[in-house]
Amino acid sequence: MKLQMRYFAQLREQLEVDTEALIMEQPMAVTDLIEQLRGRGGTWEEVLSPDERICVAVNQEMVPMTHQLCGDAEVALFRPVTGG
Repeated sequence: MKLQMRYFAQLREQLEVDTEALIMEQPMAVTDLIEQLRGRGGTWEEVLSPDERICVAVNQEMVPMTHQLCGDAEVALFRPVTGG
């Protein structure tokens, strides 16, 4: 399964990446994907910490963290939008 990862706004700035392609061997939940990314350590571990609020869209639709990734998809990660 091929995932096209997209990182937006603050996440893009902190991780210093806007897109990347990942190959996954098996279906997994969004939480498992984020855990794998967190496993890169350093900034990845801090920015994607379970204490941080992250929103996820798969193929441009908002999904819960329990969503199962089971095919080629675009996965976008971003922080919740706040107004002022």
